[in-house]
Amino acid sequence: MKIDETINKWFDEIEDKLQQHGQPKNNIDNMTFASLSLIDNYLNTILMIVNNGSRLPAMALLRVLNQFVSRIVWVLMGYNKDESELQNRFDSWVLTSYKKKHKFLNNIAGFYAREEKNQFESTIKIYEQEIDKLKKAGVKELPQPEQILEEVFGTKLIAIGQYSRLHKASHPDLIVLGKTFKNNGTHYMYDGDVDEKINDLKFECLICAHRFFKEICRYYKVDSLSQKIESEFNTLIPKSYMKN
Repeated sequence: MKIDETINKWFDEIEDKLQQHGQPKNNIDNMTFASLSLIDNYLNTILMIVNNGSRLPAMALLRVLNQFVSRIVWVLMGYNKDESELQNRFDSWVLTSYKKKHKFLNNIAGFYAREEKNQFESTIKIYEQEIDKLKKAGVKELPQPEQILEEVFGTKLIAIGQYSRLHKASHPDLIVLGKTFKNNGTHYMYDGDVDEKINDLKFECLICAHRFFKEICRYYKVDSLSQKIESEFNTLIPKSYMKN
């Protein structure tokens, strides 16, 4: 079974199981249910780009998706400790989000005319109130990405190594640019892309999807589906790749 088909099938299967759960009961359910469609959208787009033979754009999106999935999984992993830790992790992500938005709006507000600036300042005040409320409750910001990745994937080699490799695609520089053309001895060839194996990028999509579904199944106690996904994942992913 192709990786593309398997990932799409996993989404269909987990959505069927979550429908049995009923309507969202809390902010964790809302986070999880909403993330399904977002991650599905990203993965389908990445695989479409990969199948078209474009590597750097796919890598850039995959880097973004890896970070998002790792945070979703990291929040849900809090449940393995206790429910208060689950909520603490969710609140940490909320606090970090507010602080980033607050910083961004503060930096650009001064460049706008008075009316628009007033709108920005009104939003900034709302963010400040929310930040203050969370801080008074003892909420801390998210850990560093490397720390989250290591906890989620359990290995620095795959999680941080692959994440760093993908990072160059979302922040191309002159070193990356230098890898997008070749001199064959008579003339230069410019193709705007890097030499990455298409199958490796598909494997990374599979790893990302698998880690997400594994935690969803654990949190919602869907053991039978979890075992099925694990078996299909092990069939598709080469053991040699997981060791690289």
